[in-house]
Amino acid sequence: MKKKTLLISLILSMCAALYACAGSSAPATADGGEQEIDDTPVEISQKDADSLLAEKLDGLKVKAIFDSMETAGEDNYYTYSVVDSDNNELEQRLAVNTISGEVFVYLPNEKKLQGFETFSYYDESRDEEVSWEGSFELGGRTVSLEPADTTSFEFEISKNGKTELAGVASGEGRKARYEDDKYSLTFERKGDNLEITDSGNMSGFAGIYEIKNN
Repeated sequence: MKKKTLLISLILSMCAALYACAGSSAPATADGGEQEIDDTPVEISQKDADSLLAEKLDGLKVKAIFDSMETAGEDNYYTYSVVDSDNNELEQRLAVNTISGEVFVYLPNEKKLQGFETFSYYDESRDEEVSWEGSFELGGRTVSLEPADTTSFEFEISKNGKTELAGVASGEGRKARYEDDKYSLTFERKGDNLEITDSGNMSGFAGIYEIKNN
């Protein structure tokens, strides 16, 4: 009877110990102490910053060239000089926050930042919120749009119930692009309507499609 009582006590003790471990907010070290959790933000790489900035400048006819890592305020930034299509260097520089990836105009002499909207090549229409959702019609052809994420959408172009082309277009503001081995299409919202242009005039999809009211 004593052995049975002892066994039950051991089981209860083990259960209590397991419960206490499961409820611990921090992992234990080898000496029984609590291990500190490192909550230091992870910085993006320069390569990632290059890609973010290239995407931001896409279509603006300028190119960014990495200069150095700089500190402004309490944050670090990858800084870039900028050249135009004639390879002339602009007075303004750009900076990418190493934590958030946000892009700023950088003033190196003052080590200060300004919003990207102060950049001389800034295109306000690219930051405009546009709905890439709905159905549009032209000459018996229908274009259906469905958002995929904040910068892209799925589309389907059909005629007489038959799909002619489907894919994913991406862009900023009122314009988005789609390219494959055969077509190069630009989608542009114009008011409630949708304009499609084809750089090679190969698709037959070009035109202004009117929104389809349900």
